[in-house]
Amino acid sequence: MKLYAINERITDTHVLSIKCHTLSRAHEEQLKNRFPDLRAIFQTEEIEYLLSDSIHLIHQNAEENERDEFIEFVVRTGYKDEPAVDEDGKPILNRNTALLLAAGHGYKYIIGELFEIYNRFDVNYTDEFGRSHLQVACQYGFDDVVAKFLEFGQNPNCLVDESDYPPLHYALTSGHKKVIELLLRNGVDPNLTYHYGRKPLHTICQGYCEYDVMELFFQVSDEIQLQVQIDALDNQGQTPLHWALICGHKKKAALLLRRGADVNLADAYGSTPLHAIRKHYFNDHKLMKMLFKISDEKRQLVQVNAQDKMGNTPLHLAVKRENLMMVWLLLRRGANPNLANNDGETPLHNISKCFGYYDKNHMSNDDANDNEDSDDDHDESVDEGNDDEGSDDSDDDGDDDSDDDDDDDDDDDDDDDGHDINLMKMLFQVSDDKYHPVQVNAQDKLGNTPLHLALVCSHSKVVESLLKRGADPNLTNAKGWTALHCICQRDFEDKLMEKFFKIIDEIPLTMQVDARDNQGLTPMQWAVARFFPDAVGILLSRGADLSSFVFPALNYFDGEIETLDYENSGLKLKLTSDALVIAERLQDGGYELVQADALEIMKFVAKLELFKTPANFDERWYDDEEFASKSKKIMMNANLSFYDLIRLRPDEAAKLLTYEDYYKFFGKDGYCALPTKHKEAFNYSLCERLPKRFFRRWVLDSFWTLIRYRLPILCCDLIIENLMNEDLYHIYLAATSQSSS
Repeated sequence: MKLYAINERITDTHVLSIKCHTLSRAHEEQLKNRFPDLRAIFQTEEIEYLLSDSIHLIHQNAEENERDEFIEFVVRTGYKDEPAVDEDGKPILNRNTALLLAAGHGYKYIIGELFEIYNRFDVNYTDEFGRSHLQVACQYGFDDVVAKFLEFGQNPNCLVDESDYPPLHYALTSGHKKVIELLLRNGVDPNLTYHYGRKPLHTICQGYCEYDVMELFFQVSDEIQLQVQIDALDNQGQTPLHWALICGHKKKAALLLRRGADVNLADAYGSTPLHAIRKHYFNDHKLMKMLFKISDEKRQLVQVNAQDKMGNTPLHLAVKRENLMMVWLLLRRGANPNLANNDGETPLHNISKCFGYYDKNHMSNDDANDNEDSDDDHDESVDEGNDDEGSDDSDDDGDDDSDDDDDDDDDDDDDDDGHDINLMKMLFQVSDDKYHPVQVNAQDKLGNTPLHLALVCSHSKVVESLLKRGADPNLTNAKGWTALHCICQRDFEDKLMEKFFKIIDEIPLTMQVDARDNQGLTPMQWAVARFFPDAVGILLSRGADLSSFVFPALNYFDGEIETLDYENSGLKLKLTSDALVIAERLQDGGYELVQADALEIMKFVAKLELFKTPANFDERWYDDEEFASKSKKIMMNANLSFYDLIRLRPDEAAKLLTYEDYYKFFGKDGYCALPTKHKEAFNYSLCERLPKRFFRRWVLDSFWTLIRYRLPILCCDLIIENLMNEDLYHIYLAATSQSSS
């Protein structure tokens, strides 16, 4: 019996230990159907202690599914708890009873037995957390106990303060219908305000109980003529309809609408129920269809263009959540596709940016506030389950889903690019049908058009659609960037510029390739600063003017370097290759590289730390069989394998490989195919070979000048031929420093 366990836990209290031993002997007498009088053995406080300690033992031993022998024994003895009284003889109600302790652990099977011990229903004990015996009875569905509390005049609306929960809340969240009806028929206020400013109807709509509980709530309230505030506001200004839609509870929302809920009431953040639909995890467009259908039946006009405090309309949010059907419904209902939010963004801006890469730092001014997604974060979290009604979206409420708009349900799978282009097609198509043309050149507060954003996100099909709809590629944003500037602002290079000019030619449109932004930089300069060799080549073929071209200063490179993982030597080598190819392509295009330009490139290579020798570098690493086998299959160009390359001296490799060869090598999968264990040594070997030709070419004349022409140029060439790149760099630094002094 657990008396022995309890005895062990209280051995420091000698008297109580003796009493437990006496009770143990009394238990033996129980077998003869003779039960002891516990009050003859224990004081009231000691019995309370033993009952509570028994609960603690159950919790510690994880025996919550096992009935407690001691508590059963106390019940069989007929022991009944009596309240302590104060100086005036009134019961002291603030008390941590064993029943409240068991309720805190969720031990329902014990609570029923404890109510036989704590059977005074004229007193309602409350613990330090505000939990009362009446609340526990409501929470665990002891309707007979609740009835006795009410019979003895207990207040069913009792609250410690407004942060507390009333008995009705516990009955609702637990779905105990008999208790709910008892409370409603015995004076409970169906509009009582409690935690977070909620009322019972908020609790029902937040998903704490099933739909039939909501039906019962209204049925009983109607029968006894209790007026339920259908549009009650919580602390966030949200109505029960807001919450039903937020949680995706279609049948509950339908019932509220049929009972007269205001479909246009805005909460503290300006969100109407139509805004709230998009907060549902599944973004179910059936909720929106139901809302429109019942509102039509009730002749209640839905404000489809209502704007929240961020200026977003329901259409903004539906687009942001990629919900094709919701967008279709809103547009058909008269949603304005040209309304701008507080950031000046129209739904077309959202389509252009929200599904691909979008770096707000690239497209915003330095002092612009980043309010992206802030409208998603204003809900205080529902602190108990709100997803227990997963099947709530059935059509039992009578709203038929056979409307004409179901024909568009599968519009979302007709394009490989996904929802972005489909949303745009739908936006243009429905707006045309409604004679409400979309403004494709609308500019947000940062001056960005949808085209600017689509280009930064590399949405080539969206770009094509915008251009064919009349988007102006020469419009500038607040930073002075045209479409070409935006293409050169991304963190990676792809075929976007090539596709862009192809579309431009097909339309056709004239592109200002030499436009300068607010910093005086052209797209060509940004392409150089971002290491986009292909963009440089395309801009040159499109007539970019190099007569006034200035090689970007080192600080433009710094932003790129700071984002690098310094352990990723392969990426450093690729950037070096990009820089050298860009320099070569500029020269091929007619630009004359000057000493300062060469110094910028050398400083960049030095900043990448390519001169450092790896620790424990083994000169014979390339003799490894695995490396030899794989490297022989990797071709640097048509005549030279990687295996052959690493056996050449850097000066010999410089004669056999061009910068273009290296550029193509890093653009393929060859580098990734090399054994990982040799990557560090391999990278170091390429660090010398890759920039060698560039360093030698520029250092030769500088070295000759530095020694004041005391040796023939051929001798100088022989001297620097065997020098490491780091030595060449320092020679060049010394020479350029001397020439500029």
